Amino acid sequence: MKFQLVLLIVYLVSSCRAQEQPEEQEQEVAAAASIQHDGHRPHSDNGAIRRILDENTKVLRQLDNKAESIGNSQKGIENKLRLLGQDVAGIGRLEDGLKKLELTTAANFHQTANGIKNLTASIRAAENKTDRAILNLTRGQLDIKQLIVKVDADQNKHERSLDQAAKSLNLRLAGLDNLLKQSVLKEIVALVQVAKKLEQSQRHIENKVGHLDELTALSGITANKVQQLEHGLRSINSTQQRQLAAIGQTVQQVGASTWQIDNKLGVLLSTQKNIERALVECKKCFPPHKQPHDNWQQPGYISYESHKDAEKSLSKEYERNYEHADDASYLYQLWYGKDDK
Repeated sequence: MKFQLVLLIVYLVSSCRAQEQPEEQEQEVAAAASIQHDGHRPHSDNGAIRRILDENTKVLRQLDNKAESIGNSQKGIENKLRLLGQDVAGIGRLEDGLKKLELTTAANFHQTANGIKNLTASIRAAENKTDRAILNLTRGQLDIKQLIVKVDADQNKHERSLDQAAKSLNLRLAGLDNLLKQSVLKEIVALVQVAKKLEQSQRHIENKVGHLDELTALSGITANKVQQLEHGLRSINSTQQRQLAAIGQTVQQVGASTWQIDNKLGVLLSTQKNIERALVECKKCFPPHKQPHDNWQQPGYISYESHKDAEKSLSKEYERNYEHADDASYLYQLWYGKDDK
């Protein structure tokens, strides 16, 4: 609207100027006519007329110059009007573009508003989900804390039960150790008794054997007796091995380390080997004896069954057989591997 008002004002100004130029020309023509009408005046007025004509010519020339300048200005105005028309067309196109831009802007604004609404709704939904997840996490943390408390209580119970089991296991191991000590001591006492009887028989043989002729017969009898002793020792060894195997299985089931028992059993086995070597030595060398058959007595053999029957009186026999300090020291050294000092 402002641009149209400007164009209207320019058009009115140009039309006013165009109306003023014909009026000035009419005034000049009227002045020239009045001068010609006054030509019948006397010659005294000719100079004045000429001056007026000269002035009129000057004025006409000025008017021509003004008319040319007005024409030029009209041409410039027309060019400006053409340019203004082009500008008006561009402004119209610009207005159309602005209208389209307004429409697209309104549509984009509507879409943006819808997107913002959707984004706000999604943000609220995400916030609600986050709140629910936080609540679930807090509940899970509480459940985990309760489970940890329960696990701690169960662990304490298990630790107490394990402590009780360990104590009972230690008591059982101590009882087993005592039982093994008692059984091994009993076997050692029996073996020592057998060794003493063998020594007594060997001394008896040494006392009885006197002649070389009788030595051969005595050697055969002694060989038989020695074979019997070897057979008895083998049976004792097999019985002891079975007992030791049973004891080893019991110790493996319990899971305890009994290195002292192993050492003592090694000492026991070495003692048995020493007894066997002594029997072999008995076979090789026998002193002469005069009457070997008269006073020969078979050395006593203590079997595993008779040893079980004699368990009740074992302590009394042990006290009777080991009343001497040397025997007690020997037994202590044999059991613990060191002197009793």
